[in-house]
Amino acid sequence: MNLVKHIASMLLGVALAVLPLSAPAEAPQEKQFGKTLVIEHEIPQEIIAKYAAFKPSQPEKGESALVASMLADTVDWRGPEFKASASSNPYTLALKITGRAKGDGNVAMLWQAGWTDEEGVTRSGALPGPGKLDAKAGEQLTLAAAAGPITFTQDRTLYPSLGFVRSSNFEFESARLQVWSGVANPTAVESFLSFPAVLVGLAFFVIVWWFKRS
Repeated sequence: MNLVKHIASMLLGVALAVLPLSAPAEAPQEKQFGKTLVIEHEIPQEIIAKYAAFKPSQPEKGESALVASMLADTVDWRGPEFKASASSNPYTLALKITGRAKGDGNVAMLWQAGWTDEEGVTRSGALPGPGKLDAKAGEQLTLAAAAGPITFTQDRTLYPSLGFVRSSNFEFESARLQVWSGVANPTAVESFLSFPAVLVGLAFFVIVWWFKRS
């Protein structure tokens, strides 16, 4: 009995000892939106210039925010041909942007992202963000957001497509559209953070098992 209690106490003690250390002081890794980064496209500077000069269209009266975002005028860009393999599902489009906040306050933007097929038909969805709350004037920002993953039932030839809807309080410098395949693996930090929870759960299991045996 004392041995079981001792083991459970040790497990719980180790977990609690590790918890304060659960934020290792290492350089943050670039966020992954899938298992493999298949390709990355730099948005041309002439398109970036159009983002800055673009005047967003106004929604019709009574339109929901989602409908308005899908029917809005956009600055469109289509990437090169991409061969999507059904064996590498799912695929995720991720957008990474650098720039500066124009003034103090929130930075917000809205995009459309999707795929254009060989017939020229584009299927896209709203891509909220990226953004930042309480940005400072002139603050250098690197922002990222991703569309929902999509699965193809057969191999396809497609073109990644991006539509800029609007932004506020942001001066664009560069933008990249990434194509990811597969499901992202947890980072080393995420795996480390989950370790204390495993120990706590194991200690709880030992204690419950001991009470059932008693």
